[in-house]
Amino acid sequence: MKKPIITKPFCEVIRTALSKELAGALAEVGRKHSVRIALGSATYDPGEDGSITFKLEVLPVDETGKVGPDRKEKAQILALQTYGEIEGVHPELLAGKPFRAPSGKVFKLYAYRTGRTDKPYVVEEVSTGGRFVVTSAVAKSATPL
Repeated sequence: MKKPIITKPFCEVIRTALSKELAGALAEVGRKHSVRIALGSATYDPGEDGSITFKLEVLPVDETGKVGPDRKEKAQILALQTYGEIEGVHPELLAGKPFRAPSGKVFKLYAYRTGRTDKPYVVEEVSTGGRFVVTSAVAKSATPL
């Protein structure tokens, strides 16, 4: 059998194959240990013959089966306080108090997406847990219940 040369395109082929073939095994191990395991990013080293290092991302699952926030989401949650204060959002909303939308649904501010100027705020519907993005104007005009 000919020795494969590991290149960047080959990395993509292997990543796809691993993703498909390991999905069931990773899910089974995850269920056993109350975590979610996913094939993460890869690092390619061209070296003499090339090599690929894949990461496995392991995240805790709560009692309802939901995965906790990842690093990016945690950063967005922390950014909510900072940017909300700068933009003049009501302090009680930043502290987690809900507000009623014109539709009658009740939401809480959840996170702030830095670098997104059109709809930077993420709100979470209290009754369903569904998340939606809204403009700064919506966040600033909301009144706590």
